Amino acid sequence: MHDHRKCGPDLAKKLQIIVLSFFVMCNIAFSVRQSQTTCTSGASTLATTLLKSAALEADYALRDKLSSATDICLSLDGWSDARMQSIFAFVVILAGKKCFLWATENLSMSSHTAEFIAGRIKHQLESIGPKWVIALITDNAANMKAARNLVTNKKEYRHIIPLRCYMHAFSLVIGSILSHKQATDTVKKCQRIVTYFKASHQAKARQEADAKQRGIYTGLVSSNTTRFTSVCMCIESLLKLRRPLEAIADLQPPIITKADVRAAIDDPSFWLMLQTLAVLLRPFTLVVMAIQSKTALLADVHRYFMYLAAEIRELIATGKLTGNFAKHVCSAYNKRYTDIVEPVCVLALVLHPRYRAAAKLNRRGMKFLTDMIGQLMQKLGKGNPEWVQQAVKSFKLNFWHILRRKATFQQTNLQSQAARIQRPGGS
Repeated sequence: MHDHRKCGPDLAKKLQIIVLSFFVMCNIAFSVRQSQTTCTSGASTLATTLLKSAALEADYALRDKLSSATDICLSLDGWSDARMQSIFAFVVILAGKKCFLWATENLSMSSHTAEFIAGRIKHQLESIGPKWVIALITDNAANMKAARNLVTNKKEYRHIIPLRCYMHAFSLVIGSILSHKQATDTVKKCQRIVTYFKASHQAKARQEADAKQRGIYTGLVSSNTTRFTSVCMCIESLLKLRRPLEAIADLQPPIITKADVRAAIDDPSFWLMLQTLAVLLRPFTLVVMAIQSKTALLADVHRYFMYLAAEIRELIATGKLTGNFAKHVCSAYNKRYTDIVEPVCVLALVLHPRYRAAAKLNRRGMKFLTDMIGQLMQKLGKGNPEWVQQAVKSFKLNFWHILRRKATFQQTNLQSQAARIQRPGGS
């Protein structure tokens, strides 16, 4: 490492920033920095002068960006850290989907009622300048949803569109599907197998050796109850390692000492349900990943729901999804669709230039569209003038029949138009 006493001031400053970034991003305590001869600055310098200077520079740079920004989204998320402190983070999203941390607040001492959270949101809006904030994004916990509505229903904030986190929304669809008893029991068995093999050195070593002989180099993946996409990864890993696991379960004397683990591996119905869940959850996982990308748009929310409808319909038509579980999947999808897809999502899809030419725009479709735009204009405090209808007609938009307020589907009557919509990531 360089000694700052042998460097010029410019190089010394760059090295100091590099060291500071390393400590902050890796969550390393500044107190571990002791030696003055192996690095550019001591612990006290890192923790005080450099940290404060870097924070001020970042704050000035962000405020400079906000001074010329006209379309700002404010996003709020809360979580508990390793010390079980309740931390709320406010993130501003600018044009080009550039995200910047605006503020963090430790709200451990307060009760998280909707009124209290709404007050903290208003405080941050005023510090940003609410005039150019166009959307407020939170997850859909009851207190967050209520706080979001409390803020955006205020006269001074009526121009702000309330939105939910749609990655969280699609994850909730997966959670609803997995609430079926058969799916829940299967996922529990999956995690039981993974936990056993990760805890047993002999079983783990035998499984890895057998998998290597078969040309399989992936390991077992654990699932996380709060990250539903990890369930799909766990299931996929078990299916890839099915043959090695079955071979180990057949060994005598038995290597697997737990009877429930051995019984699950030897049960053909377990693997059959695992295959069903894998093909069902794969498109949902793709959607959750796609909606997180920087290219995702509000128009994609309704589009991805229709893509999922088409995938479910295909699974039912091909006999891969049957019986009560198929009915449960349809019911779970319909309920979540009704809860999640808002008129603004449908409107965004219709107005997107890529999706205008799907079908003929009939009178009913035109009325639906103009009514929806009228609602949005009223939300923005601009009423519903006649020019809105003229502007919409000039677009000569085409329309899907799926653009209805309740576009739910039944097990035998899925939206046929959904199959025409491109898959996530498609051009």
